[in-house]
Amino acid sequence: MEDQIKSLQKQVKQLKIILMGIVAIAAVLILVSFTSNKNNIVRARGIVIEDADGKPFIMMGNPIPQDKNRKRKDPMSGIAFIDEKGIDRLYMGRDGKLQIGGELEDRNSEGWSYIINDTIGDERGGFGFADDEDRIGLGLDYGGKDGGEAIYLYASNEVAYLLMNTNTNDKVRQRAVLWHDTKADLTQIKLGDKITDERLVLRAKEGKAVISHKVNGTNKNILE
Repeated sequence: MEDQIKSLQKQVKQLKIILMGIVAIAAVLILVSFTSNKNNIVRARGIVIEDADGKPFIMMGNPIPQDKNRKRKDPMSGIAFIDEKGIDRLYMGRDGKLQIGGELEDRNSEGWSYIINDTIGDERGGFGFADDEDRIGLGLDYGGKDGGEAIYLYASNEVAYLLMNTNTNDKVRQRAVLWHDTKADLTQIKLGDKITDERLVLRAKEGKAVISHKVNGTNKNILE
């Protein structure tokens, strides 16, 4: 658990560095667009930076412009970095669709995110804020059509948790959970297996602590 937390902290630092780089690039692009007259205002619906072969490398806009060399065609608003094969590898902006196993799916929330994709364009990590749920999260994902979130760090006004999942499409996915609910005065750690996500539970609530494990579908207390 401690190693996973350190890994997440490292990922957050790397995301901050990359985000700062993207913001710096955007600032430079805007500045070089100005004429010598400092009072001019540049207005544009989209900007495309091409590589030496004339293929898009950086695309930004509201929405991002369409290009025959870019694989994704769904509407997106923000900044996208495109590789030489036309695959979106980095994206920052308003949430678009989620790509898993090469297929696009609607997200279950709306907000703003920074997204990292793999070589086929599937989402493999993201850091974002969900406007409709008033929460922020950092996710690191497995690859493939059954991948989904491997590690997820979540924070809302009252609840914070760290979640680790198995990389299958089974109904039971949780393998380790560190959870805290301020309003309920509840802190708990859960360890799971392929049968149940509550094989072992350590729970502290309102001044009391309980350790329990599940056997044949029944919870049994070890310490109370």
